[in-house]
Amino acid sequence: IAKSDIKVIENALEKVDTLSGNTYELHNTSGGTTRSAGLIAQEVQEVLPEAVTQDNEEDGGMLRLNYNSVIALLVESVKELSAEVKGLKAEIEELKSK
Repeated sequence: IAKSDIKVIENALEKVDTLSGNTYELHNTSGGTTRSAGLIAQEVQEVLPEAVTQDNEEDGGMLRLNYNSVIALLVESVKELSAEVKGLKAEIEELKSK
């Protein structure tokens, strides 16, 4: 297996800003519930469709989120924030020196 058509995720921070982290109750088939936390697959699908798959219709067509794919989005958003912070620090230093 080889990777091809590799592209950096652009506007990652803007995409992350559209997502919401949530807590929720997950209802299982045996009638029990488990408290969990995560993202809403439909929100992620809007900004990073590669991270979302859909079950077969006979399985209910439920959306599945690949959190490993979301990590790439988070890494790029942190890099964007880091660049912004560096720029702001440089601007502050410039203003201090005047």
